[in-house]
Amino acid sequence: MKAELQMILNKINMYSHYKTEEFNDYRNLVRLCIEKLQNLSSEDPNPILSTWLAMGLEELRKELNTRLTDLFASLPLEKQRSEFMYSRSTVTMTLTNIIMNL
Repeated sequence: MKAELQMILNKINMYSHYKTEEFNDYRNLVRLCIEKLQNLSSEDPNPILSTWLAMGLEELRKELNTRLTDLFASLPLEKQRSEFMYSRSTVTMTLTNIIMNL
């Protein structure tokens, strides 16, 4: 699982700036992260990892359900760029913390 999450993290890190045509790909990677973390949390991890997973799932769901909604496209382009970079930072930090605890 660690290698799978690292591959997803590497793909996310490839998005160095916002591009409209790549937004759905990025959003799908966040969905994939949520799915992988849910699977991992169902495997009865150690207490520390369990805490990181719970916090990570909460953060990724918040990104998907608030920042990365279908309304994202209606934002001004400059706002889209800043929101995307903020989201990418949040997702990469979350995944890095979980990977370090695997």
